[in-house]
Amino acid sequence: MGRAFPSGTASTRVFPGGTSQARSFPRRLSPSREERVLRNAPLLPTDPRSLSVPLIGWARADIGATLNGSNVSAWLDLVGGTNWAQATADDQPPFASSGLGSRAEIQFDGSSDTMTGLNLYGSLTAKDEWTVVLVTRGWGFGVGGNPWATEGLFGAPSGGGSYFNIGIVRQSPEGCFGYHVYEAAPDAMRITGSGATSLAAGSNAMIVCVSDGSNGFTRVNGLIGTVITDMAALEASATTVNIGKGTRDASKVPGYYDGTLSEVLVFNGALGSSEIGLVERYLSIRYGIAA
Repeated sequence: MGRAFPSGTASTRVFPGGTSQARSFPRRLSPSREERVLRNAPLLPTDPRSLSVPLIGWARADIGATLNGSNVSAWLDLVGGTNWAQATADDQPPFASSGLGSRAEIQFDGSSDTMTGLNLYGSLTAKDEWTVVLVTRGWGFGVGGNPWATEGLFGAPSGGGSYFNIGIVRQSPEGCFGYHVYEAAPDAMRITGSGATSLAAGSNAMIVCVSDGSNGFTRVNGLIGTVITDMAALEASATTVNIGKGTRDASKVPGYYDGTLSEVLVFNGALGSSEIGLVERYLSIRYGIAA
């Protein structure tokens, strides 16, 4: 009987009477078994945990979603960090078993759905070096004018007028998604949008936001926007992150996200271009998003 090893592509199953049948690998695992494999198996070249920058937050909608009826009350962090959670039933986002890439996704309603989890500031070694990756679809553009008077997807509200937010921006020239850091002192905002200036509302999107200590940029589906060369560090009060909601201006009025989340990855440092490419390849294969 043949057996596939990591470098192989198939095994042969022998039946009574000597007949055989080739079987291709890999098989798709059940969510519970895949969760055990992710926690215990050796790291693979395309596994986000194998990159040079530590992975401090990782959630996938097809693994570890705790349901309250048809809504999500908790979402497992696969690397042992703080799980995402929402105790209020009316604010729990719905769960869909088949979404982007025929995989599960979590759907936010743009009204009150949100979850809290990771202490972003407290988890970072350097407060101005980090990478956040998000997979989404089904979103819509908000109001025009100020590009940030719209919806937040991943945000850390804080006191004193300082905050951090990844959210929707205008299609052009900002590039659909971006992030900003607002400092209370000095009163300044750093904004960076992606290069996806023609992406249609609702499109499948891989969002990669990076700060490397001085430079900051956003990529959406592989398209990078303007690099900001004076990126600010997160302030101590920018702690617990919300997904599905982000503070949009100095008044800290929240903008709720109307769209989905399939996967969230947070790294304790800035990924380089080659490793960003590996992450985008991993996500494009999983979800069928062209980059």
